[in-house]
Amino acid sequence: FVGLTERYQESLCLFAALASPDLDLPAFCNCADEMAWQSFNSVHENYGAPHHSVADITVEEHRLLDALVSDDEVLYKAARERFERDMHAVERKRKVRIL
Repeated sequence: FVGLTERYQESLCLFAALASPDLDLPAFCNCADEMAWQSFNSVHENYGAPHHSVADITVEEHRLLDALVSDDEVLYKAARERFERDMHAVERKRKVRIL
C-alpha cells in the first residue's frame, strides 16, 4: 500500500479497498457525490508550530535543499505513480470515482 499525505482522504479509500476487498467503501470515497465526499471528517493539527513559508528560505538554502532531497523526489515520483495506478484499478473494479 502506498498513500500520499496530500491525498489523505483518497489514500484512506485506497487502503479500505485493499484491506477489505469484500466490503463496501466508506461513503466519503465517492467524489462524484459531493455531499458524501464532504462528509469525510479530517482534523489538521499544527502542534503549535509557528507559521512558516517557502518564501522565508534564501536562494542558497533552496539550492542546498534541492541537493539534499533529489533522491527523495525520485522516490516520491515512483510512489505517486503507484498510488495513481492502484487507485485507478480500484476505481475500475469498484465502479466509483475517487480521484
